[in-house]
Amino acid sequence: MAGMSCASALAPHFRRVVLLERDGLEGGRAPRRGVPQGRHVHFLLVSGLRALEALLPGLGRELEAAGAVQTQVGRSMRFITHGAPVAAFEGPLSTYLISRPMLEWLVRRRVKAIANVELYSSAKVAAPIAERGVVRGVVLANGERLDADLVVDASGRSSRALHWLRELGKPTPAEERYEICLTYTSQNLRLAQQPSWDILYAAPTPGGNRSGVIMRVEQGQYVATLAGYQGDHARPDDEAFLAYAARIHPELAQVLRHAVEVGPFHVHRLKRMNWRMFHRLREHPEGLLVVGDALGQLDPVYGQGMSVAAMEAGVLGALLGQHGHVRGLPGRFYRAVAPIIGRAWNVSVAEELRRPVSGRRPLGLPLIHRYLDQVLHLAHRHPSVSRAFAESTHMTTGRLGLFRPGVLGRVLLREAGVLR
Repeated sequence: MAGMSCASALAPHFRRVVLLERDGLEGGRAPRRGVPQGRHVHFLLVSGLRALEALLPGLGRELEAAGAVQTQVGRSMRFITHGAPVAAFEGPLSTYLISRPMLEWLVRRRVKAIANVELYSSAKVAAPIAERGVVRGVVLANGERLDADLVVDASGRSSRALHWLRELGKPTPAEERYEICLTYTSQNLRLAQQPSWDILYAAPTPGGNRSGVIMRVEQGQYVATLAGYQGDHARPDDEAFLAYAARIHPELAQVLRHAVEVGPFHVHRLKRMNWRMFHRLREHPEGLLVVGDALGQLDPVYGQGMSVAAMEAGVLGALLGQHGHVRGLPGRFYRAVAPIIGRAWNVSVAEELRRPVSGRRPLGLPLIHRYLDQVLHLAHRHPSVSRAFAESTHMTTGRLGLFRPGVLGRVLLREAGVLR
């Protein structure tokens, strides 16, 4: 998704864009090997949908035509936190619910239709081509040479960008990481009766390891994903899956108890989240950009990865439009996307550090936790706070959205014991 988003952003600014995919794509809409997490719940934030729509106008209509579910976040997402659902609210927050393989297929179809984009499948990059410290292209495993003005590494967790930098004699970025040891177990289902919600999400209790989501997707199906940290996870069998759901929240178990299984269980594990701090480097090799999970891998429980990648691609296109050339692009790009990654990263880190996870503790972490807990308690009763929280998590408002006067004032009143 990061590579396809960037290809669509690059196309208006270059004569030719070549998109390299290591997997064979003969399966079309089927899950593919290079996305082992593809069978689990994937969620497009409202900001992510808007970024993709800006890159590929009309994509929303195509998603809907393919069976994606258009959902109103304030009315159709049942979000359970601190033991109770947050209040429903009215507002323009809307996105589409769809399985990852179907979303990927639709985006790929659109990107392939761009006249100057070429897609090579079953193409593995062997090494960069470099001249005097400038990346000039890549050599494929079959020996083919592809010269380029710009190489974008969107190869995710398997990225060899740091190895390339060391070979070029260039500095490598510091990395911030947290060992989260996340495991999620999923299954496709049909429900006997369509519920009033499109998504049911039970967040971890503060400091807890377990969360679960049931999300409506295309063709009348639902995907159920139960996630656990630090070795506490749902085993892939009916009885264990149901028992694990009951320990998260009884409403999850109630839905699953009456669901009809469509396919087998799938399990995926993620050891860590990490952010390579390229924006802090003073020197960047010209001709090379690192994007998506290769730049910053977030905790997938919060559904931010695809959206952040699409927003990064939007920044890339905007910078090329402003400057019209690639000289100095890496430094400008990393500095411009750091606040986007940082905003998503900080959400994950604040929650990870409620558990005994090693890693840097942000200044004032106990106050951050206390404030967030107060916001979520207020969100149970006050639609305006629930909306502010949703706007913050969907990254549609400024970084300080949860500190707007209407939210901050209620938190202070609750701290004083005046407001429930």
